[in-house]
Amino acid sequence: MSREPTKGHFEPALVDLVAGETYWWGRRGRSQSRPFCHGSPEGGGIEPMEWKLERNRRVPPCTCKQTRKAPICDNTHLTLRDNA
Repeated sequence: MSREPTKGHFEPALVDLVAGETYWWGRRGRSQSRPFCHGSPEGGGIEPMEWKLERNRRVPPCTCKQTRKAPICDNTHLTLRDNA
């Protein structure tokens, strides 16, 4: 199994999240419920990231899985289009 995430979509998702709720950001890039983990145990050594917010807000979770500010999109996907 590969320990590298699969490159997902080339734009962030935009989702409304609720303060105090636990979210699991899928870092593998294979989730059917992107950007969140769908619970498949076949992680290949890449575990989902637990994520909680202190206030309700709309956020752009990364879907390309290459962000340096996980789980938030940092626009790394803009550099991947030419390399896809």
